[in-house]
Amino acid sequence: MLASDLVVYLGGYTFLVFLALCLATGLYYLAELVEEYASVTKKVITHCIQGVLGIHVLLLIFDEMPVSCLVTGIAAHCMYFTLLKHFPYIALTSPQFFLCCALLVANHVMWLPYFATRHYDVEYIMGFFLITVWLVPFGIFIALAANESVLPLSGGGFGSSTDISNYDDAPSSGQKGRKSRSLVVTLMDCLKRKGDGALPFIKPYLGAQKERLL
Repeated sequence: MLASDLVVYLGGYTFLVFLALCLATGLYYLAELVEEYASVTKKVITHCIQGVLGIHVLLLIFDEMPVSCLVTGIAAHCMYFTLLKHFPYIALTSPQFFLCCALLVANHVMWLPYFATRHYDVEYIMGFFLITVWLVPFGIFIALAANESVLPLSGGGFGSSTDISNYDDAPSSGQKGRKSRSLVVTLMDCLKRKGDGALPFIKPYLGAQKERLL
């Protein structure tokens, strides 16, 4: 049984690695789509918020779920609307963003005790949270954008208030043509550049190790 157990654990961890790679690739592809079709993405997120609000109303009428949980969810999704005002530019230091994060945490805090006291399958709970709690925040996260001049470690922050003011004044300051980059795409491109920059320093070390082994 020892050999079979090792094979099972090895296969399980390999599956997790491939799953993580698939998720990262899919996230990058979605971020590229959002970057190219920002206006369409805004409409999709808006319709998602409206749909989730409608689901909360249906849950209150037909399933008689806790009013406190539903009110928290409704308040959170109403607050998400405020982030779409300057979409896809979102100020990560704005009070609206902090309030949305607080309501997202509160939404989890309200729903988790409810499901903990009832016997539901994990798939049921995950599906419920995916639609009513995670769907809109995940869409907003993918759609977060940053100016090309605002990169990691450049002295600025993603989605800062300066970015928002630049976006508002774009037609008058000649910045209308500036292309925005999705935050996810920017981060992944930055990691790729870091890896490419470190490769020349790693190659001599690997060559020395190879010669030592030979």
